[in-house]
Amino acid sequence: MSLNKQNHQDESNLLEMSQMVEFDATLGDLSDPDKRQQRILYLRGVRQRIGTGKSLGDAFGSFFKGMGLHLMPFAIIFLCLPMFFIAWYRVWKERALINNQLSRALDYWQIRRCDIA
Repeated sequence: MSLNKQNHQDESNLLEMSQMVEFDATLGDLSDPDKRQQRILYLRGVRQRIGTGKSLGDAFGSFFKGMGLHLMPFAIIFLCLPMFFIAWYRVWKERALINNQLSRALDYWQIRRCDIA
């Protein structure tokens, strides 16, 4: 589980400003339209990798498998409700952070969101 979390964190780091500056440095002598196209492809790739991350169902499933509680939440749903909320909140915060980083990357390279869709 920690390896999957580490991979997910590495993928979100691809949107940090230092990573984008390093990517810009690799573009070197390309013309402006080619640089723009490479940037769009880079953002599409990052977006696709992030989209294949953990879903909310996977977060709940891994939590209950780790606890050894496969069917137990159905019997004690009211006791597990806070855990459901915490898992949902963590996934929501991760997605908000990634969307914020993607927006900053789009602003940095002056690319419209519809170009990477």
